[in-house]
Formats: sequence, C-alpha cells, structure tokens
Amino acid sequence: MDQVVIAIRQYILPWLEAEYPGIAVHLDNDQKNDQDLPDLHYDLEVMFYGSAQIGMAEKPGTRYSGYIYMTAFSRQGGGILASMRVLQAVAERVKYAGFDNVQLKAPALDGGDAPYRGWHSLSLKVPFHADMP
Repeated sequence: MDQVVIAIRQYILPWLEAEYPGIAVHLDNDQKNDQDLPDLHYDLEVMFYGSAQIGMAEKPGTRYSGYIYMTAFSRQGGGILASMRVLQAVAERVKYAGFDNVQLKAPALDGGDAPYRGWHSLSLKVPFHADMP
C-alpha cells in the first residue's frame, strides 16, 4: 500500500508546488510546531478503509479503497478565500484521474468548520481505489 501512497503524492505534490510555489503542505499528520505555523497551510493524508479480492481466475489481485483528505488551515481574518481556491483547483486536478493502478473518483469539498482557536479549516475528500497484484 505504500506504493499507492507514493503514487498519489507524486501525482498531487509536484503539480501543487508548480501552481503554488512555496505552499506549506504537511503529509499524513507530520510533526509540526503549532507555534510556528504559516498563516495558510495544508495537511494531505491518504487513508485506506478496506480491501477486496478481484480477478479470481487468471490474475488474482486486491482492490484497496480509501480517501485522500486535504485540509486547509487559515488564520481567522485572512486566507479563507485563497485556501478555497487552492482546494477547488486540486479538486479539478484529481477529479476522475487514473494513474499507476490508482483510480480517483469525484472529490467533495467540505464547507469548513467554525473558527477554532483563531483558525478556519476547509477540507477536500477524494475517494479512490487501487488495484494491486
């Protein structure tokens, strides 16, 4: 499953860096210093929720299912529109994309949470499946 996570990151991150130079992205709950966070930053996490056997006869394999979560955090009073634009651009980029045995599905943009300790959050949820031998 590590190769699925790597493939997803390689599909999203280089494009994100090219479109938004200097963007701050934390991967899979990386350690971060809460006292030194930029005013606008993102978390990108790949989570699996199940698997099933596919192709029983000639080519048995496993289909893993999961979600890509991308959450934008912006300080209250600035950055919420910029974070929404980035998440919408990512949603357009990943919508129904297929690469390296991974198939992404329709993304869903969450309306966000009420401010908490001076931060707003918006999130994007993208379901996917990956077929592995």
